[in-house]
Amino acid sequence: MKKNVFAFVFAVSMTAGCAFGAGAFKLGGTAPLTGGAAIYGNAAKNGAQIAVDEINAAGGIRFELNYEDDTHDAEKAVNAYNALKDWGM
Repeated sequence: MKKNVFAFVFAVSMTAGCAFGAGAFKLGGTAPLTGGAAIYGNAAKNGAQIAVDEINAAGGIRFELNYEDDTHDAEKAVNAYNALKDWGM
């Protein structure tokens, strides 16, 4: 059910962006890119980057991806989230 809701919201946002001539959609994430859990964060980041690259290569809608390092720490995760908000995600 959650996947269907996400897919619907994603499709509506992409359609609305195209209709109003939006630039690139800004996507972001926080993950441990350094430290003991970095293998998981880097895997997620790399997977997201591959998807963005493939979508951008197909033409049409453009995406920008920005990942922030939270080093597997709660306080740094909040700072990383705020940095993504400031970026315009």
